[in-house]
Amino acid sequence: MRIARPLTVIGAFVVLVACRGKERATDSTTATASARPAACVEGGGTPTITAAGVGPVRVGARLSSISPRCTVRDSSFSLGEGIQENGRVVSFGTSTVALIVSDDAAPTIERIIVADSSIRTEAGIGVGKTVGALRAAYGRLCAATGEGRVVVGVPPLPGVSFGTSAALRPNAETNPDAIPDSARITGIWVYGGRSVCGGS
Repeated sequence: MRIARPLTVIGAFVVLVACRGKERATDSTTATASARPAACVEGGGTPTITAAGVGPVRVGARLSSISPRCTVRDSSFSLGEGIQENGRVVSFGTSTVALIVSDDAAPTIERIIVADSSIRTEAGIGVGKTVGALRAAYGRLCAATGEGRVVVGVPPLPGVSFGTSAALRPNAETNPDAIPDSARITGIWVYGGRSVCGGS
């Protein structure tokens, strides 16, 4: 099984990780002056990944719904092939996520990219955890390939993909049972669209 649109964000994740140390140089605006990071997540603390988004940051919501509460910075990046995405970085105190937003007068959050290991699902799954831990927490996995990576999903979190360190077998369908428990989660994408497991 192959999925296309959700996996195109993998390139953005790679660029985001590679450029983390250079983020300040590429930001075109500063944080919203009135934003207080601790107030971004109700009760403070670190947000949770759900099928709807990450904490108060929801796929499909207007960017203006979070900018008064959260620290938001402009940050464009490429998904490859020269395509520049309209991006933002949102800070929740000491943790961050990247957003891809629509390019119009009232930007809408289209996708959320999680590279920060402190941001996890309710079951405690985040970047750096193993595929074995993902299986133990959620049961059945579904798998797909894209841009040279193996990506998995779980039925309880539709529209969420977990990039893995599992080796890609050329010209072979991805069998989720063949992905070793020792493989690591390398990135998480919340896109609110068609799930790796099918449906939405």
